[in-house]
Amino acid sequence: MNADALSDLVLLLACTASAWLFGAGRPAWRGGMLLLGLAAAGGVLRYSGVDWALGPHRFMSLLAACVAFLLMLTALRWPEAPLAKRATAVGRFVVLVGGFGVAVSQMGAPLWAQVVPGVSAMVIAWTMLERRSVPGVLGSAALLGSFAVAALAPNDTVLAGLFNKTQALHYLLALAVVALGAAAGAIRRA
Repeated sequence: MNADALSDLVLLLACTASAWLFGAGRPAWRGGMLLLGLAAAGGVLRYSGVDWALGPHRFMSLLAACVAFLLMLTALRWPEAPLAKRATAVGRFVVLVGGFGVAVSQMGAPLWAQVVPGVSAMVIAWTMLERRSVPGVLGSAALLGSFAVAALAPNDTVLAGLFNKTQALHYLLALAVVALGAAAGAIRRA
C-alpha cells in the first residue's frame, strides 16, 4: 500500500467512525459519510494499483462532491428537517440531486462539483461559528483547508514537508468528518 492509498484508507476509516459514532438518528449525516467513504474505498483500490478502480473512484468522488457535503450541511444546519431525519428522503436526495450534479458536471459545467462543496463548507463554517462549537469550527477549518489544498496547490507540491496534494486533501477531510461529526453529535444532545 502506498502513501496515497493509505491516506484514502484513513479517510474511509474516519467516515466509518463518524457515521457510527455520531450518525445515530441522523440519516443525512450517515448518507454523507457513506458517499465520502465509498469514494475513499475506491481511492484505496485505485492508488493500490487496481486498474479498474479508476472509473468508480472518479464517479464516486464526483457524486460525493455533488451531494455528500449538502447532506452534511443539512445535518448540521437544519437537524430537524425531514432530509436530516428520514433515510428515504436522503435516498431520494442522492438520486435526484446527485444525478443532477453529476450530469451538470459532465455536460458543460465542471465547476459545479467544486462550487457546491465549497459553498456548503462555507455555510457549515458559518453554522459552527454561530453555534460556537469548538469541534465544529476545527472541522470547518479542516474542511475549508482541504478545499484550498485541492484548488490551489500544484500537483507536485509537498505540503508541510510530508504530504503531497492528494494525501493532504484526504487527511484534512478525515479530520473534518470526525470533528464535524462530534459537532453533529453535540447538536443532537442539545
